[in-house]
Amino acid sequence: TQVTYAFRILGTRGASPVAELLACAHDCDEKVLDAAVFVLGELGEHAVPAIPRLLEIAGSDEFTLTSRRYATAAIG
Repeated sequence: TQVTYAFRILGTRGASPVAELLACAHDCDEKVLDAAVFVLGELGEHAVPAIPRLLEIAGSDEFTLTSRRYATAAIG
């Protein structure tokens, strides 16, 4: 999509803001979480800078279980 293309242009700078969409503590919108995982997957290697934050989200009780599962999925 054009949005995915835009994030590819941003490269590594786009990964962390997208990963931050997965930091959901309550009332998570699964469509947003799904879109974030998709974009991170499309970024491929350019998503590597987001991995520490994704690991933090996946391992923290601060975030919903749904959010943690999506963060884990984004890591691959």
